[in-house]
Amino acid sequence: MTAARGRDAPTKFDLRREATRRELLRLGVERFPIKGYAATTVEDIVRDS
Repeated sequence: MTAARGRDAPTKFDLRREATRRELLRLGVERFPIKGYAATTVEDIVRDS
């Protein structure tokens, strides 16, 4: 059971996972105007991370 499922406090793993998710979303939003949504690959985003 994770913090998102009802635990009192998020674990270190939960916090790290959320930080990674936010960073990948940020990189995607930066990349989409450059290459376009359809042309941007996961590889492009991860390469920039």
